[in-house]
Amino acid sequence: MGSEWRKVKLSEIGKIVTGKTPSTKNKENFGDKYPFITPRDMRGQKYIRYTERYLSDIGFNLLKSIAIPPNSICVTCIGSMGKIAMSSKQSITNQQINSIIPNDEYDPSFIYYCLKPKEDYFKSISSGTTMPILNKTDFSNIEIEVPPLPEQQKIASILSAFDDKIELNNEMNKTLEEIAQVIFKHWFIDFEFPNENGEPYKSSGGEFVDSELGLIPKGWKVKSIGELVDFTISGDWGNDERSQDYDKKCFCIRGADFPPIVRGDKTNIPVRFLKRSSFEKRRLKHGDILIEVSGGTKGRPTGRTVFVHRNLIKQFDESLVFSNFCRLIRVNDILNSIILFLYLQFIYNKGKMTQYEIQSTGISNFQLKYFFENEKLAVAPIEIQEKFINLVEPIFDKKYTFENYYLSQLRDTLLPKLISGEIRVM
Repeated sequence: MGSEWRKVKLSEIGKIVTGKTPSTKNKENFGDKYPFITPRDMRGQKYIRYTERYLSDIGFNLLKSIAIPPNSICVTCIGSMGKIAMSSKQSITNQQINSIIPNDEYDPSFIYYCLKPKEDYFKSISSGTTMPILNKTDFSNIEIEVPPLPEQQKIASILSAFDDKIELNNEMNKTLEEIAQVIFKHWFIDFEFPNENGEPYKSSGGEFVDSELGLIPKGWKVKSIGELVDFTISGDWGNDERSQDYDKKCFCIRGADFPPIVRGDKTNIPVRFLKRSSFEKRRLKHGDILIEVSGGTKGRPTGRTVFVHRNLIKQFDESLVFSNFCRLIRVNDILNSIILFLYLQFIYNKGKMTQYEIQSTGISNFQLKYFFENEKLAVAPIEIQEKFINLVEPIFDKKYTFENYYLSQLRDTLLPKLISGEIRVM
C-alpha cells in the first residue's frame, strides 16, 4: 500500500444519517413517490432501484431532514447486520439503516466496495444477542483505508463494470421472462396462436367448442394438472455430513434458491448428503419443474416454481436434488414442461395459487393433491406445442447462462486486492 493511502473514520467521509419509519397508522404517509428503503430491499445488489414501499409527499416531508440523496451508502446496523447497498434516488430509510453521504473527497462507489466485504466485521462489533445492534457512534468510528480520489475513482470504475454488467444481465433476464410470458399468454390464454395461414387464431375466426373452462379452440382438450404429471415426489434435505448410509454428495435446491437461480446465481445452493436410494429418485434432469410447497411469507405465498434447465445442471460437479420444502413435477407426453412451467408462473403472478394454500402451525403449506385435481387448463395439440417450443426455447437457453455467477466471482476476487492496494491502478 502506498504512503498516499490513509486511514479515515466513516464520520470523516461524510454525513452519517440514521433512518426512521413514519407512523404506519397514518396511511397518508405512504404512497408511490419516494423510495422507503428497508433491509428487505437490500438483496445483494449494488443499487436499490425499487423498494417494497414508497412514501407520499406527506410522509417524505415529515422526515426530509434525514433524506439521503442518490449515491448514498446504506448499511444495516440493526437485526440483519451488515447488508450494504447504494441509493439510486432521493430516499428515506428505516431506523435499521445508517447511511453515509460522502463529501467531494470520496468516490461513493469506492466507499461502497470498501464496506461490502465487512459484513462479518459489523456483526463482530455489534452488541445484543437476540437483536444485534451497531449504534451510530460505533458505526461512525469504523476506519477504512483510502487512496487519493483519482485512484478511488479508477478502482471504483473497474469494480463497477462488473456490477453494471450483472445488473444489465438481470434486466435482460427479466425482459426475456416477460417476453416468454407475453407469448405464452397470447397463444394459450388468449388463443391467438398462429393458424395454418399464420394468422391469429381467435381474431381470424378460428372455430371454438364449449368446455368446462368455457370456449376453447377446436381440437384442444381440458386436462387437470394431475393428468399431465408423470412423476412427482417430495424433496429430501438429507444430512450435512457424509456417513455410511448418507454417502451420496449432491447440491440441494431450496425454495430460497429459486430467485437467485432465475438471476443466474448459484452461489448459496448448499451441499448435502443423501442415501443413494433417495438420490436416485430425486436427481434432477432437464425439463423438471420444482414447486415450493412449504414456507412462504406474507405477500409471497407458496407455489413458486423454478424450471430445471440443462445449463443449471451443468453448473455443478455433483448432481442436483431438492429440499423437503419443495416438490418435483415431471410431466408426461401430453404437455411440454416449458408450457406447464409458464402456466404455473402465470397463475402465480395472478395470485391464484393462494387458493391452494393453508396455514398450519404458523407455516404456509401448498395443497398439492388438491391443486393437481382441481386446477385445469386447455391443452393444445402437440403440433401447436412444438411450434411454441421452437419459438421460446432459445429464450430459456439465453436466460439460463449463469454468466452473473462468474462475473461476481471475478469481481469478488479482485475487490480485496484493489481496495487494499495490493493491486494498484494508476
